Amino acid sequence: MPSFSKRQTLGTNGKKRIFSMTNVFYNLNNMNKIIFVLLTLSMFLATNSYKQKNDDDRLKQYNLSGKAQKGPFAPGANVTISELDENLNPTGRNFYTTIMDYEGNFQIPNVELASSYVELKVEGSHYNEYIGVTLSMSPITLYCIVDLSQSSHNNVNILTHLEKDRLIKYKHDGYSFSEAKRLAQKEVLKIFNLDNISIQNSENLDISNGILLATSLIIQGSRDGSQLTTILTNIRNDLNDNGILNSIDLQSRLISQAKFIYVSSITKNLNNYYNSIGNSSYVVPQFENYIDTFIVNSNFTSTANYIYPELSQQGINLLYFTQDTININTSNTYSMSIQTDINSKINMEFQLSKISGSGSWTANNSQYWTVASNDIDFLNCNLYNQPNKTTDISLVFQGQGIAQIHVNTSLLDYYMDISYDRYIKWGY
Repeated sequence: MPSFSKRQTLGTNGKKRIFSMTNVFYNLNNMNKIIFVLLTLSMFLATNSYKQKNDDDRLKQYNLSGKAQKGPFAPGANVTISELDENLNPTGRNFYTTIMDYEGNFQIPNVELASSYVELKVEGSHYNEYIGVTLSMSPITLYCIVDLSQSSHNNVNILTHLEKDRLIKYKHDGYSFSEAKRLAQKEVLKIFNLDNISIQNSENLDISNGILLATSLIIQGSRDGSQLTTILTNIRNDLNDNGILNSIDLQSRLISQAKFIYVSSITKNLNNYYNSIGNSSYVVPQFENYIDTFIVNSNFTSTANYIYPELSQQGINLLYFTQDTININTSNTYSMSIQTDINSKINMEFQLSKISGSGSWTANNSQYWTVASNDIDFLNCNLYNQPNKTTDISLVFQGQGIAQIHVNTSLLDYYMDISYDRYIKWGY
């Protein structure tokens, strides 16, 4: 009788039994995997649902509004509201709107946020109150970080922009938001020698406030958007490490700029602008005192240093007078005189033009003035960047007449001008 191995003995039925048992264990293993996946998915969905419910419970609704002003941003300028976490880092939640009118107003209702901290960012054209135009081809960007639990109405301006980086740094160092805000704002105001003056939070200010208008003017000047963006960036970068403006170049720019702000021209420009947009109730604030405080108390070196002496060696200085009309006594000798200092970098031009009358004048003995034209009805003189000099020219008037003095002074390097007119009467 032939012998068979156990494997052979099992035969075909045995093979089937082995295969069947393997399938059972394989299927059981797959089923366990499927059950595990289903349980994991179920737990994930439950956890995510719970988290979503908690997030929804934490959301708070805000009706955001404010003004964006350097001068006022123009309609259509873009406004971005970005939610920030407790450490003032972006959460990734952003909302968008645009400036609605020529006063720079914006609003975005029913914004749902999990945090009360937001960054406001405005990009677009703005009105330049120094030169009296809206720079439509020169957009700028300004920022503001605020706590909406204090107010949902917040303004974006020069001060909020400059304090941003320092505010974030103080918050990262462990200060409360309100204390970080106070310290950052004080550092910015100290640049202009205004840190001892009590003001509201900068996001509560618009250009009906004298301090904001003064500081905006000192920085803005006649610069266009790209030039303004550059100086704002440079100031923020300089402040970033210690909150102090250390750059000699920036110091010189600001103090020189301040000395070239002509209050009458600014006031006229702002009144004209607000009247043109239908807001006749706007009142230009008293801002010149804050500019004077900066100039008088600053130790920055100015390149705009010059004075008009009351008397020169050749007579009573007509450039010294500030009234619109000057009455001339023909028995006196008058002069046109300007005194520069060692740091001065200016050009100056004056034109004396007769308007009416048969009278005349005689101009002689020019010192440092470049005389472009000199006759009985028209005198034109120029000063070309002569530091530490006193210009002079004598004027003697005869008969009766009325004349206009037009003065234009240019600050070199910074492309700024001051122009004004005076009128003189003699022999009446």
